[in-house]
Amino acid sequence: MPGCFVLKGCKGSGGWPAVTGLEQQQDIRMMDFQRTLKPPADAPCLETSAGLKYWLVRHTPAPGRQRSILTEDETISMHAYGGGREFGGSYLVCFKGFQIGFFCQRVVPNYGPLPDRPLERDTEVGTVTIIVTGIGVPVHDEAKLLVIDGNGKVVRDAAGASKRNRNVDPVAAYVTGLSWAAFNRGICDKFQSRSQQEDMLALWLDLFTGLRGRLNRQKPGRPAGMEIRMRFSEGVKRQLRDGTLILSKT
Repeated sequence: MPGCFVLKGCKGSGGWPAVTGLEQQQDIRMMDFQRTLKPPADAPCLETSAGLKYWLVRHTPAPGRQRSILTEDETISMHAYGGGREFGGSYLVCFKGFQIGFFCQRVVPNYGPLPDRPLERDTEVGTVTIIVTGIGVPVHDEAKLLVIDGNGKVVRDAAGASKRNRNVDPVAAYVTGLSWAAFNRGICDKFQSRSQQEDMLALWLDLFTGLRGRLNRQKPGRPAGMEIRMRFSEGVKRQLRDGTLILSKT
């Protein structure tokens, strides 16, 4: 594929257990993919451990959905949201008609995430590990509340501030329908089944590290920089093991 730099997906040091913290080795799950999309000819792309190609797309306006990882299967993607008055950035994973949010920020019970993001830097090895601290969280699309012109840009008032659309219900900005008020009452989105959780986790690391810089490193002439890695926090690992993020544990 011209211009598409295809590399096999990253599994992290130690393979799959480095992702979930589970003791047993997770075999590569055999999934059926709808290979209906192709990356742009000049776009670097990578390939997951399950053999699915993926690439990076940037969006405007800046508030709201900022970057996306698209795949050959149009039903599988990952998106980064940020900006605006809410709690900061969050991410959305879409998988075969299902979607769930996650974030990588420090969490205060009954309040929500704080702006600071826990990172683990190893300057000797040259790695930065981003820690996923919550799954099933709200995803807020600030752009839904703003006035957007015909070119996809945010309209600004005389003072230079983003002009807000007063005709839009603020609830419409929550992508999965889950709000921070509900989340702080103990409500969260959940996987529909154990098998769905495992299928999505099998793709999670590849798509996330691609979203956070691994694909940019594939561009010719770009400095290599620090290698981006990912792991789940101890609390999230426990939820994944115990099935507390699953509606039906089958």
